[in-house]
Amino acid sequence: MAPDRNIRRYLGPTLIPQAGVAIGLLMVAGAILPEYAKAMNVVMLSATFLYSVTGPSIAKASLVRAGEIELAKDEEKKRIKAHPSLKK
Repeated sequence: MAPDRNIRRYLGPTLIPQAGVAIGLLMVAGAILPEYAKAMNVVMLSATFLYSVTGPSIAKASLVRAGEIELAKDEEKKRIKAHPSLKK
């Protein structure tokens, strides 16, 4: 059975907060390829920081849009007031 269209559409953004796993993989990759370790550290740690800051908000928005969670009524009103185009 194929997953719901909304789940397929919004699954990727909900995985952004998992960027912390990349730090462990970075250590392994640095041990295997020490000549690239410095460059990999800069890129991956910068991306991990960015995803750690933005990830939870993006994941929440994706879960709401996929219909997996519902906002409280006061949150819904604030969201619609801020972005009228998001009204369901």
